[in-house]
Amino acid sequence: MEFSPYIWELYKNSPEGQAAISEYENLNPAEVEEKFGLNKLNFKLNDEIVAALKKNNIAIPNTDYFEFNLVEVFSFFADDADFADIEEFTADYQQMVQEDIYVGTWDREGTFIPMVPFSNENNWSDWLDYIENVTFGLYCTRPEFYIPYRFYGRFNILQRICDTFDMPIPDIPIKRDKTARHQYYADLNYAFYEFRQRHNLSPAEMCAFLYDFSVKATEPEQSKQLPEPLKAWLLIAHPLGFDMLDQVPADTRKLWSGNVNSRPGDICVMYCKGPRSYIHSIWRAETEGFNDPFSYYHNSVNICSPILTKHVSFREMKAHPELSQTGLIRSKLQGASGKALSVEFYETILQMMEEKGQDISILPRLKQRNLPDGVSLTNERDVEENLLEPLLKHRSFPSSKTGHTILARSLLSL
Repeated sequence: MEFSPYIWELYKNSPEGQAAISEYENLNPAEVEEKFGLNKLNFKLNDEIVAALKKNNIAIPNTDYFEFNLVEVFSFFADDADFADIEEFTADYQQMVQEDIYVGTWDREGTFIPMVPFSNENNWSDWLDYIENVTFGLYCTRPEFYIPYRFYGRFNILQRICDTFDMPIPDIPIKRDKTARHQYYADLNYAFYEFRQRHNLSPAEMCAFLYDFSVKATEPEQSKQLPEPLKAWLLIAHPLGFDMLDQVPADTRKLWSGNVNSRPGDICVMYCKGPRSYIHSIWRAETEGFNDPFSYYHNSVNICSPILTKHVSFREMKAHPELSQTGLIRSKLQGASGKALSVEFYETILQMMEEKGQDISILPRLKQRNLPDGVSLTNERDVEENLLEPLLKHRSFPSSKTGHTILARSLLSL
């Protein structure tokens, strides 16, 4: 599908399109966080903040935290920026993310009072976590150059949109290149700008295109049932998420740190780290895994359909004669988030749950594979090394890397 001016004009002039476009026009920075349901930035109310509030006769809140409106702060920064074209903007943004940025508030005379360092290259996660607030602030003041980024945790949707409408976007930086991930929005915004210019869209129309029109136009049909699982993956939950996990209804959908090789229907085994240290629930992958340049975890997957299970502790797995010999258990599950579980490992976990009274008939199962001893297929390269290459040595097949990849994917799906 290409961008169709005719279809766009129909949408643009429809009540639905008019409402979507107007939502992004003449935004008040003070109201954006509430209007769009953005996360609030809170800093613990320390002596430094209290002193700044007292000095400027600003009321001290009766809470442990002070709330900063990031949209207002970055709208203020954008108003002070001096550039005339998109190239200068890109350079300005790349410089901005490398400098110390202070958040603050305004006194009664309307003077900005910087208080706390928000982000720099030594504190890089804040900038990424609040990319929506930051870019909305920039957009409010300079919409001719900035487009708010609203695909945090949904980068797979943006990729689908860009592929569909021929909007080339830059390659995602690798996880460890924090500076490039910091600066990635500038390159992404450049792609948005070029697309907007090519199709003669106003800034508000571009927002409506990205966040309403294109999402609906490319949304895949949802099957009533997930595909049969091909693999099982271990997911790790940290203490801050325990309360949420304990109360999830069956229709819960969550974004989680996972594996980019996950496929819809795959089994996701949720393990709670210490102090719990036990398997807590079984989920399913709702989407393919994907990289998200703005996410702290980078490798992400959308999961759904949770089933709370009888707990299986790390101590119990370590004491099990077979599980104790696996690399996952011997490494004490260090760095195990998103790691593949063998059919045997997963089935053993289910047996341990069943011994505790778990009804395992309600839990998803994996198909058994008859593989040579010591062979585990966790990715396409494993299939090539352990099955395809030994086979090709004894058969007369033409060499083809593409053909190998297709065969490997086929075998992984068996």
